[in-house]
Amino acid sequence: TDNIRKSTSPKKDAIETAIKKAKYDYIITTDADCILPEQWLLNYNAFIAAEQPEMIVAPVAYKTNRSFLQQFQSLDFLSLQGSTIGAFGIKKPFMCNGANLCYRKRAFLGVDGYAGNKSIAGGDDIFLMEKMLKTYPGKVKYLKSKEAIVFTRPQPDFKSLKDQRIRWAAKTGSYTNTFGKIVGMIVFITNFYLILLFILAAFQQVSWQHFGVAFLIKYNVDFVLLFRSANFFGQQETLSKYLICSVLYPPFVVYIAVLSFFKTFNWKGREFKK
Repeated sequence: TDNIRKSTSPKKDAIETAIKKAKYDYIITTDADCILPEQWLLNYNAFIAAEQPEMIVAPVAYKTNRSFLQQFQSLDFLSLQGSTIGAFGIKKPFMCNGANLCYRKRAFLGVDGYAGNKSIAGGDDIFLMEKMLKTYPGKVKYLKSKEAIVFTRPQPDFKSLKDQRIRWAAKTGSYTNTFGKIVGMIVFITNFYLILLFILAAFQQVSWQHFGVAFLIKYNVDFVLLFRSANFFGQQETLSKYLICSVLYPPFVVYIAVLSFFKTFNWKGREFKK
């Protein structure tokens, strides 16, 4: 009876079943392909003892090689992780990652687990955090420790990367965090604006100086975030690809955003529709 499907997400069903059987107060989640640091649990234990949180969000980074595709993904992921840390810093968290996440069993049961988003592919992390933030304000904390960083693998090819990012983007419409939605819109509009300026400059509708100023402003703002993130995660070498990635990133973001409204995507060997 424990294997009876209760939703369209086998992962969520499995986690809920396991949590009901769990004997201890705190649940820590990660993924099977992740590399865990030696002091991982000790860091969690010390943080729990000091803060008594209902949920803990912790850092995740990509374990990459020197290929350009993996370096591109690493920079993109560093921006997400940097934004996660910054959002917690200003007390407006909106992102987390199930590869390195912890919460009380009673808190999970208190928010009724994944009820309300079981039909959505993935989202076992962010949707849960949104419910925790509403039910336990001030009790969702970030564990900022280099000794707690969990490493995961980037996507092996562009098709896999595209499907992953479409899946991520497709979920944003179901998020309830207003600040997170605003940040997402700012990211999309900024990148779309750069592409629009480039096209207008190419057709001599605006000056190249106009485009250049806009590009440099975004380039420098993004670099500050990525520089600080790369230093924390020990991935300074990825910054050598920043210039070319900053050129490719705007069309990539807009491309994924457009596809997320119309295209199906593959995940875990299954096809999903928007």
